[in-house]
Amino acid sequence: SSTDGGENWTPVAKGAGLPRKAVTDIWLDPSSPETSRRLWGAVPGSGAYVSEDDGKTWKARNAGFEFDNLNVLRIKGGGRGRLFALTTVRVRGNASVPGALYLSTNNGQQWKKVFSENAAPFLTDVQLAAGGAGAVYVCALHAKDTFETAVGGGVWKSADDGKTWTHVFDKPAYSVGIDPRNPDRLYVSCWLHRGDGLHTSADGGATWTRVENYPFWRPLTVTFDPSDPDVVYVTNFGAGVFRGVHLK
Repeated sequence: SSTDGGENWTPVAKGAGLPRKAVTDIWLDPSSPETSRRLWGAVPGSGAYVSEDDGKTWKARNAGFEFDNLNVLRIKGGGRGRLFALTTVRVRGNASVPGALYLSTNNGQQWKKVFSENAAPFLTDVQLAAGGAGAVYVCALHAKDTFETAVGGGVWKSADDGKTWTHVFDKPAYSVGIDPRNPDRLYVSCWLHRGDGLHTSADGGATWTRVENYPFWRPLTVTFDPSDPDVVYVTNFGAGVFRGVHLK
């Protein structure tokens, strides 16, 4: 952790219940006390972990996950006591277990699977529209890592906490960005074939347009500037970070 804007860092979880593995996502519960923040960590291979004391100690919260796939990649809080955890594909030899999206309504004490697609096992992202009761989006790349012929996957959308889903983008997608002011304004990083740049939607995913002037073919994540949501930052697989301005 850092208390000076990233100038200096101190390890807070060494030997404190968190596995010595990669942590691919951290979510800070904004409803937790400032003096003792609740943090959630995604640890592929080991599951979901929670800390109630600013990251000093950690406990696993994996009840309800499929026992043969604890590759938790993303974890997000969704308001109204909802918590979403996304697992990605687990491969063992010639066999694989598809990724899945799980929902908890009791602070991770129990998880329930709400999404999985055998034809799109390589899940990569879950994003929640702002406001607590908005849509949930799940992204998936192609089934096999063969970029020349990569098809399938895409983006799925649910407006009812995963009870029903609509396939709103049918090309391999790494991530989706949601405008915090307008939940119908979306960006998707598309990996069709070797990569197809950024695509955007102004109607919640009903229709899409490719951003023709985006300068790289394989983007990763889209982040909106909190001080000006018309400004977006896009990370890229092999091309650093680009800053762009949304033109109305």
